[in-house]
Amino acid sequence: MGFLICRIHHLPASGVTIETRHPLALAGPRGLFARHLPELANEDGTWSLSAEDLLKMAEPNATASDAILLELTPQSRDGRILYRLLELSGRTMSLITDALFRFKVLSPVTVGESAQATEPCFSGWIDGPERYEQLRLDGGVSGGQWAWGESPSPVCATVLAQHKPAASGASS
Repeated sequence: MGFLICRIHHLPASGVTIETRHPLALAGPRGLFARHLPELANEDGTWSLSAEDLLKMAEPNATASDAILLELTPQSRDGRILYRLLELSGRTMSLITDALFRFKVLSPVTVGESAQATEPCFSGWIDGPERYEQLRLDGGVSGGQWAWGESPSPVCATVLAQHKPAASGASS
């Protein structure tokens, strides 16, 4: 699992190509969460960030073409599995932080010979299905190592929002 800062290139046919710029360290004692969450948390420890807010914290010179992606591609797989971060929220307690991430699932597209893109293409940038992941960090307002810990729920689950296809222009 790796968070990445990427440059997005939109294609005419609603797909995108993705240029990976560099990894984004959220965890660890010098990661973005350790540096910012204790000061961002409300009195009850809750916080919420859009992907754009998080991107600006990580890279103040980020442009509208930049995005944060989560790559879940196994080492043994040829194609990439990518999720685009939309927003995240959570609660930072004394030594634990629970975070809920909201993503759009990006789907690889087979590029035909007539396509202009030479890089792998992805669809779902706007209308892809959503996916939520809940993760726990061993760190909070009192410190800690800010390492990824066990899931905050005893039963791990992923919630998938139902994907609704775009309405066609035909009337019945």
